[in-house]
Amino acid sequence: MKKLMIAAAVMAAGVAMADGIVSSDVVGYQTKTTVSGFNFFTPTFKQVGAPGKTFNINDIVLDPTTATGYGDNIQILDEGGSTVASYYWIPAGDIVETACWTEDFGTAADVDFESGMSFIVDTSAPVAVTVAGQVLTGDLTVTANAGFNFIGNASPTAIDIQKITLDPTTATGYGDNIQILDDGGATIASYYWIPAGDITESACRTEDFGTAATYSIESGLGFIVDVANDNVTVTIPMAL
Repeated sequence: MKKLMIAAAVMAAGVAMADGIVSSDVVGYQTKTTVSGFNFFTPTFKQVGAPGKTFNINDIVLDPTTATGYGDNIQILDEGGSTVASYYWIPAGDIVETACWTEDFGTAADVDFESGMSFIVDTSAPVAVTVAGQVLTGDLTVTANAGFNFIGNASPTAIDIQKITLDPTTATGYGDNIQILDDGGATIASYYWIPAGDITESACRTEDFGTAATYSIESGLGFIVDVANDNVTVTIPMAL
């Protein structure tokens, strides 16, 4: 397999990835630097050789020169935006021999998550975060239920917000939207789903309910998909 190394630049709540990827058969890593506080993040890799599209928490590593305390953590959120699980980064040589994530401060965590989900990386200072694995290919589908769904751009390159689609049989109203968040968790922009044949000929996302929005979602950026119904299929293209 070809090796891919991607360097990412910091954004307020996500990552700008390098362009120019020409192969879908790649493994490698992505690195970004957090800002202090909440960083909404989606890994752009799956576990190497895994039959499905999942990633393991141990494929996410913090730079030991900057992540030196126990406060840095990953937070998994529910549909209401509440934290349902927290995994803390433990530096090597303290509780454990090898640096790892832990939920109980006694044992290393070993948990898989579905690709396409996003979570909070909460750090007290800027920290380099590296994720390794196999690049995702093909369209990624995620099922969203009523309320907040923490999803993200798992593609190795930026994608147009119009390329993220909702199943028209279940997403039928104007309330369904994508929310872009800042590092404090506040919404800085909302893009609403407009069914085909209403305001526009084709289904699209709009910020002003008058025209189709133009917005580039950076690779690795986590965001909220807020829907009114259960079992709404969200499709995210893997732009290679």
